Amino acid sequence: MDETDILLRKAGAHIISFLLLRHSILVQRNILEPIRSPFLPSDGDLSKNVGIISSDESIRKALQRIEDILSNHFPGLISSLLQPILLNLFYLTAYTQNTVHQQIKAQVTRILTAYLSASSCPGADVLRLVENISHTPSAYGWTYTPGDQGGIAIRRTTADDSHDTDFDTISSRVLIIVETLRDTSDMVKSEVFVGVIRYWLSPRQDDPIRYHRVKYCSNSGGLRTLSYCKNYCQIINKTCSSHRLMGFKFAEKYY
Repeated sequence: MDETDILLRKAGAHIISFLLLRHSILVQRNILEPIRSPFLPSDGDLSKNVGIISSDESIRKALQRIEDILSNHFPGLISSLLQPILLNLFYLTAYTQNTVHQQIKAQVTRILTAYLSASSCPGADVLRLVENISHTPSAYGWTYTPGDQGGIAIRRTTADDSHDTDFDTISSRVLIIVETLRDTSDMVKSEVFVGVIRYWLSPRQDDPIRYHRVKYCSNSGGLRTLSYCKNYCQIINKTCSSHRLMGFKFAEKYY
């Protein structure tokens, strides 16, 4: 396909959505998987003795193709394409925070927003991001890195790459989630709020966020954690209807 022809790209997206209805497995294997493959390093990719797994050009093309498909506005196609890479796109947005890659950040933010609009369970999808908010792709053997052509690439991790996530990084990721939720319905925001409170009150023993809370409370004498909770409530209150989320008033008062 001539990817410089906008009309042809849009026509291709319509054809893919038509084929998905009739040949779902075939379309997934031969069209959707190759489109999203730059964001999903395989075990084979990670085992190769190379540094760069996905070049910045392949990432650029993948994002462009994803946006072409989003222009079709077919929820089934959008969900099928993006659900497997939702978390990796979230990590990409986090990587672009406070960098020169603001165009890529805006592009991925549009993609995440479109996905939530198309998803049948947007609240559950956001809570999946919340569950992984302290994780990094380094835990899976890869990480985002500057590309040779000025974009963003994916490379294998090395022994020097840290798997830890500091307090400021978690704070910036909270802001990303809040921004992604901005255009969702009050019902979705309420579902996410209730889910977050459940995680907060009933953490699992292996929940890394639980230990981050303990870590930052002990390192900061509790004051930084309490301040963070207040700021978090203020940020959410700006984007959520107060009559739907009165619980945050309680959190503001006591935390």
